[in-house]
Amino acid sequence: MKIDWLFILGCPFNFAMAMCFRILAPFFHEARTLGNHPWVIGGHRGRIYEDNAGALHSYMVEQAKQPVIWIADSPVLLRELRAKGFVVLKRNSLAARIAILRAPVLIYSHGEDDLDLFLLFFRKALGMRVYLGHCLSYLKIGQYSHPGFNEWLWIKRKIHVFLMTDFDLFPTSSPTEKKNLDGQFRFRTERILPYGGGAHIDRMLLLREKTPENLLTWFPTFRDKKDEQNNVYKTINDVLKSASLHEYLEKENLRLAVAGHINSNNMQGEISMHPRISIHSAKEILPLLGDSVCFISDYSGLVLDWLCFGRPLVLFPFDKETYLKSRCLCVSLEDIHYGPLVYTSEDFLKTICSGIWRDLAAYAERRKYWMNIIFPDLRPGYAMRCYETIKKKYTSL
Repeated sequence: MKIDWLFILGCPFNFAMAMCFRILAPFFHEARTLGNHPWVIGGHRGRIYEDNAGALHSYMVEQAKQPVIWIADSPVLLRELRAKGFVVLKRNSLAARIAILRAPVLIYSHGEDDLDLFLLFFRKALGMRVYLGHCLSYLKIGQYSHPGFNEWLWIKRKIHVFLMTDFDLFPTSSPTEKKNLDGQFRFRTERILPYGGGAHIDRMLLLREKTPENLLTWFPTFRDKKDEQNNVYKTINDVLKSASLHEYLEKENLRLAVAGHINSNNMQGEISMHPRISIHSAKEILPLLGDSVCFISDYSGLVLDWLCFGRPLVLFPFDKETYLKSRCLCVSLEDIHYGPLVYTSEDFLKTICSGIWRDLAAYAERRKYWMNIIFPDLRPGYAMRCYETIKKKYTSL
């Protein structure tokens, strides 16, 4: 990971300025209570405009006409969103911090640092905090469920809990998702609602109406450790070099898109290219899904989103044993897979090149079972219901 020396050198100053805002926060209490100032929302630490935060923001601006400010960190994203007429402020800037102090409602997809790097130091002195999550929480879990949490030294557990995302409200998409999150945030279960979540599903419902192209999309998720992430690059490269894969893609007139995670910065340089294989950034994943006839992944929450498309899935968790040493799953992959499940590059290539990934009938019952759990309601309006849930909670305070 590239070291940002400018940030490191300026960190003491930025931290001191943040603490000054913590002192000033109580003086803005009346402004927040009146509710006359815009809400503030952000996601992915200001790097991209996607997932639940992006979907909810779009609805609030375009449909609900709710005054709201998006927090961005990427200069490119700042320009793009301002060009669309959105009110956008730079993350950690003076203007953003004043907006945060005034905002009656703060919304984030990953954590408080989506809005400000130091927000966790004065999180309780602000307006109502809403945690959306970036996707549906049916597959991966974390926080208190981190393997070995109870065996850590007490000081490590204290630091871990302090750094965990906190919130006043977490709307979920169903009672099952709430149950999963209750285990992750067992100190906040009363603040987790079994409705009002999953704002990004509206976009999925629109994308599934598209006629798929001859496209396979592969999205390997990010690994926390450098050696594990390097293994991801190696596996991708080994697969994409396969002559049998190239031959199959040409024979069947198929293309393969490999989409990188937001944290996978150097994937492009690691991949061997072929005319029928393309590499894409994180913000291109959803458009790719709309065009895809098949989705390939390992532990991504998109595996569950993909259910609503009714198209083939291939699960390829090539490092399952290593991955589960630092992450936990709500359910086992063996239980949730509704398409071929393979663990090695050889089996993956056989599954793709034989065409058996196309067989939906073999997994029809499993698909139906998980559809009933994860999508009890497939009516459009997830973002609307999310906004109304937040607004109702705020007005009841």
